[in-house]
Amino acid sequence: MKLGKHFEGTSEELKDLCENYGFEPSAFLSKAKQHNVHWGYIMAFAVGFFLVSLIIWIVPMNADLKKSLIVLDFILIIVNTITVHLKFERWEVTTVTLIGSALVMGLCLNILTPEQVLDELKEKNPMEKNE
Repeated sequence: MKLGKHFEGTSEELKDLCENYGFEPSAFLSKAKQHNVHWGYIMAFAVGFFLVSLIIWIVPMNADLKKSLIVLDFILIIVNTITVHLKFERWEVTTVTLIGSALVMGLCLNILTPEQVLDELKEKNPMEKNE
């Protein structure tokens, strides 16, 4: 076991060192907090995002309601990206979630066509190795 830059040894050696100098390791060391995000939260935010996006895209409405739904959609994108990141703790999954959500948002606001969305997905694939 390696502890910092200056100590390397077994856990027994670390325990002996602590006992010899009279301090509790728990006062200085702590275990990293694990984020246990349930799949239900991720699915609820994702389904909410897609439903709000469909409503923005399909249902005719006045400008104020549309602005409110767009703000709600952005909030759902942010919250869903955060929960996905806490669940997987991998930048690739977080990036795919964020880019995918942004492309769906562009589609529902008629900024992008479905063909442009597919082209963007091909161009900005974070899983591909760039050499």
